[in-house]
Amino acid sequence: MNRNNITLEKITEKVQDTKQFAEEIKQVSEQIKTNSNEVLIAAKESASIIEQTSASSQEVTAAAQEQSATVEEVNASANELARISETLNEEIQKFKI
Repeated sequence: MNRNNITLEKITEKVQDTKQFAEEIKQVSEQIKTNSNEVLIAAKESASIIEQTSASSQEVTAAAQEQSATVEEVNASANELARISETLNEEIQKFKI
């Protein structure tokens, strides 16, 4: 009977060890779950920031293109005014004695 008690004690001890190990695994699993959720949240926030940055970049590009077109129009107008000025000076020279 003594031998059976020792074996039963060893089994009980191993069951307790296994139970403790299972509890540790559960805690680690919970921590992994928490960390995974935090990573997921951070990834979603990063994606949102990237989308906002992309939209802002597109707006800046559009504004730059619009500004470039405006500069081209101003340049064309300045060239036309210079041509008109030259023509006007030529016509005024005809009236000078």
